[in-house]
Amino acid sequence: MIWEGQEVVFNDVNEFDEMSWEEYLDYMFGKLKEDKTLLVGVMDEDPFEHYGRVRIYKCSMGWFDGTLTRVKDSLRAMIDELRALSKYWNEIHNEDIDVEELLKGTDSYEAWKKYLKPLPNVEMLDEAVQERVGHGINAYGVLYRAQRVCHLYALGAKQVIINQEERSLAQAFAIFRCCNEMEKVGKVETEQDEDPAK
Repeated sequence: MIWEGQEVVFNDVNEFDEMSWEEYLDYMFGKLKEDKTLLVGVMDEDPFEHYGRVRIYKCSMGWFDGTLTRVKDSLRAMIDELRALSKYWNEIHNEDIDVEELLKGTDSYEAWKKYLKPLPNVEMLDEAVQERVGHGINAYGVLYRAQRVCHLYALGAKQVIINQEERSLAQAFAIFRCCNEMEKVGKVETEQDEDPAK
C-alpha cells in the first residue's frame, strides 16, 4: 500500500493470500527504514461504520540482530497453543460447562486463562489484558487477534482465511513486542467492503 508516496506495511488479502505469517514477518522486517521506523496499516474492525478504512501508524521499532528470530519463536509457540485450545472451543463457549474443571490438568489450561477466559468490565480492561499477555503497545490487539485465530482453527476455516488472520496476529504481535512508540499519521479508504475473515 502506498500512502503519500511512502510504502506502508499492510496485510492486504488480495496481495498476500498465500503468504504465511512467518513470511509476513520477514516482509515487515525488510521494510524497516534506516531510522528503525515502519509505516503500518491497520484495518478498522467496525463493519457497520468504518470497515474499509485503514489507519496508518508510524512505529518506532526496537528491532535488532536476533529480534526477528525471537519474535517468530514466541509467536510459533502461541499459535501451537491456540491450535490445541481450539479443540475445546465449543465447550469453552457452553455456559453449562465448567471450563476451569474441563481444562485443569491439560496443556490448554494456561492458554485458556491467557487468551479465551472472559475479560472483566471495561474499567479494568487494559490492566487485565496486560496481566495476560504482558506490557506493551497493542496488547489488546494481540489478544483480539489470538481469539480470532483460535476461532478459525475451531471452525476448520479455509487456509487462505487462516493465513489472513495469522498474518494480522503476526503484525499485532510484532508491534506489541518491538514497538517503542506508535503514532497515528493518516488514513486510507479502500475498496474492500467486508471482513474477509467472516
